[in-house]
Amino acid sequence: MTDDEIEGIRKEYLGTWIRALRAAFGWSPERVREWARQYEDGLNGVDSWFTTEWPAYYILPLLTPDRIQPFLDTHEYTGFWGKLETVFYGFDTRNLPEYFDAGKARVYHTIEDLAEFTRNPDPETFDFDAAITRVRHFLAKEYNEELPMRE
Repeated sequence: MTDDEIEGIRKEYLGTWIRALRAAFGWSPERVREWARQYEDGLNGVDSWFTTEWPAYYILPLLTPDRIQPFLDTHEYTGFWGKLETVFYGFDTRNLPEYFDAGKARVYHTIEDLAEFTRNPDPETFDFDAAITRVRHFLAKEYNEELPMRE
């Protein structure tokens, strides 16, 4: 992996995390970088599997209410993180349309619409406030939960 590729990964992932965690919890960039130390191998190109997941995947545990965490392996919560990631990014699942209205999401109706979306949205232009709004609506409606407080 070239230095430019590694820099691109760092910019994409850290950029997403900084903006998303500021929108969700008010975290400073320094606080996010402290949290991100656990992913240094991925951010430095050592872990080749790291980029098989989009940046939001790595923050899903932070967005998951504490009460739900112990039950993520049960039938009731099968697919929870997949749904949460879908709501975060604003993909059209056809089963969750009300969350998209709440967060002004771009809706992808066909695989062709989605084809352009092969990577994470640009952290410079993606609306993270809308993403967190969608997550808040989803947690409240589906699980009667609020976004957890994280220091």
